Amino acid sequence: MVAYEGEKMSKSLRNLVFISDLRKTADPRAIRLALMRHHYRHGFEWYQTDLEEGTALLHRLLAASECTSGPDPRPFAQRVRDAIDDDLDSPRALDALDDLASAILSGGDDPTARTALCELGQLLGVDLERPIAPTGD
Repeated sequence: MVAYEGEKMSKSLRNLVFISDLRKTADPRAIRLALMRHHYRHGFEWYQTDLEEGTALLHRLLAASECTSGPDPRPFAQRVRDAIDDDLDSPRALDALDDLASAILSGGDDPTARTALCELGQLLGVDLERPIAPTGD
């Protein structure tokens, strides 16, 4: 169940938030990241800040994807895969991906870090190989 403004989101209450509306102001990858912050088995309340957090995460991931090196990505990659294997725990997988991005932005000399970040992004359905998409389509 998804709630919005304190009530269950429903057609009868006319309190639905449509992806097509969000897409007018946000990159679809940011929307995906915002939704993936919630485990699919648990209900949650949708807040506009969810989209802001998804956008901020996307910007961090994209900034890290432009770096030429970083730390050894293997421990982070294992955390992402373990989270996915554990009942598709997307919030935990995103935390590991975010940790890798932060570590890359902090420096390191492993040239495989960027590639691993992009591959893990793809694994989660987030393309880190292209810039922020224009809005308003």
